Amino acid sequence: MKNIEQKRVLINQIDFDDRSYIFTFESPISNLINSINEIGIINPPILEQKSKDVFRIVSGSKRILALKHLKIDQLDALIYYSKKSQPALSLFLINLHDNLGTRALNSIEKATVLHKLIRLFQFSEKDVMAEYFPLLELGANRSVLERYLKLMQLEQELKIAVANDFLSVEIAIALLEQSNIERQAIFKLFQLLKLGKNRQKEFFKLLTEISAIDDRSVDLVLSNNEIEGILKNDKITPPRKTEYIKAILKKMRYPLFTNIDEQFQNIKKELKLPPKIVFRPPLFFEAENYSVEFSFKNQPEFNKLVEILKSIADQNKLVKLDSLV
Repeated sequence: MKNIEQKRVLINQIDFDDRSYIFTFESPISNLINSINEIGIINPPILEQKSKDVFRIVSGSKRILALKHLKIDQLDALIYYSKKSQPALSLFLINLHDNLGTRALNSIEKATVLHKLIRLFQFSEKDVMAEYFPLLELGANRSVLERYLKLMQLEQELKIAVANDFLSVEIAIALLEQSNIERQAIFKLFQLLKLGKNRQKEFFKLLTEISAIDDRSVDLVLSNNEIEGILKNDKITPPRKTEYIKAILKKMRYPLFTNIDEQFQNIKKELKLPPKIVFRPPLFFEAENYSVEFSFKNQPEFNKLVEILKSIADQNKLVKLDSLV
């Protein structure tokens, strides 16, 4: 592989299914289409000749897709001629450095690079970590390699979610521990509620713990009539749906605590406390001491709040608390 020349190639001569050198994933090309439509291609794509009239893409896949979208049927490209039919590492590295020089790779692209280096180019894991982890800005830990390689097992829609930073790598890998049906049910919930990463982690923990305690799959947990009713109600906003469903899941996960907390909230409601008096139960009702805090701006307001608390004490309105802890 020493010969290279610039040559005009027909788009239909390019094998788009051959992604040997390509790791670009879900990158939008709308701006690129507009740019090419205005000024054309400044840097020609790089191709490798596979056979007499067939070429594989080395670098510039987005530029070529943009041309195809614009219904341009030919392009000027740099052509490498190789004596071997197998993909060449040197060409893969041209594409890798070409991309790294202009942008940051997303997690799926990094996973694809690592996967190709090991599976296609037969690098040892040790060499990949030593030579390419610094390039990809990954920590020098074997568990990192294992985590990224696992991402290749994800379905396409989950890969897209990771690439677009909707799903964290941590949650995506945790989802792989679930069955396909469970994984899809959880991901659909995340999408419907538009959950951020912290919320996803919170909901995932609740769902998997309920599943383990009740010995039923996560999709069956989510088939709860209340949950389904909330999800189908278009009049409720995603944030409100999130709070309602979280309350249902917490009740399923902590039935005793939820029941006690409901009793406490009813007692608290009966007290009709003003906003400046804050009444708190012991954490998880596992201790014996309740707490009361109040704020005031002057002596008269202080006196008024004290009178409210004294009235509660005189009328024994807190005696019901004895049965809660």
